[in-house]
Amino acid sequence: ILIIGLVTGFVAQHLIRQQPQQKVQFTTIHADRGEKSKVILPDSSEVWLNAESTLRFASGDFMKHRKVHLEGEAFFRVASRDHATFTVNTRDYNIRVTGTEFNVMAYKDFHRTETTLVEGSVTIQGHDRSLELKPKQKIIYSDGHFNVQQAHVYQSIAWKDDVFHFDEIPMMELIKRLERWYNVDIRLESQELQNDVYSGVFKNEETIWEVLEVIQMTTPMTYQKSGFREITITHKSNPKPKEHETKS
Repeated sequence: ILIIGLVTGFVAQHLIRQQPQQKVQFTTIHADRGEKSKVILPDSSEVWLNAESTLRFASGDFMKHRKVHLEGEAFFRVASRDHATFTVNTRDYNIRVTGTEFNVMAYKDFHRTETTLVEGSVTIQGHDRSLELKPKQKIIYSDGHFNVQQAHVYQSIAWKDDVFHFDEIPMMELIKRLERWYNVDIRLESQELQNDVYSGVFKNEETIWEVLEVIQMTTPMTYQKSGFREITITHKSNPKPKEHETKS
């Protein structure tokens, strides 16, 4: 009887070890350069993905946990479900919400993560901090610090409506955004221009050449096509006076 019991126990443990573990299936949605995507999640939440952005979530467990991971930029309109929490994970912090609208900018090459709250409420958790945002507030995490400030909401979310709204952004960030939106490669050959900032409003229906023409008229830069979808920007030898507020 003892031998039978030991053998039975051994076989049972062996069978348990041999049972294949169920793998978690993930859904990944990616918007390429020059594209934007709108996604309807299984809980009816809506997500707009900006160019060169990726959203990832566990398919089978989504309704139970409502968690997504974002790389890039996205606007969220989260569906309220009996106070069930919805979480957006970024490389710098997590955003916990119930039902609300907000924008998250988490491009790695911008070296910061921003969350702009349109309506509702969100809680930012990370680096042993927990901070709550109110509507029309923005939180920026950069260089190990959080900074909460009043937000220009439309400026942060206009991209989803194909409007590009810049307010004194560094020239290098402007170039990276243009590269993403128009699927081009831009090379800046002037150290002087790297420290410039730019303000302006454009519509996505305008071509990259029309946008560059306007920027060229209001900043000390000039551009030329250097290859297929390749552009080179240089400093003007005799720049015109700067005007940093341009609308098209």
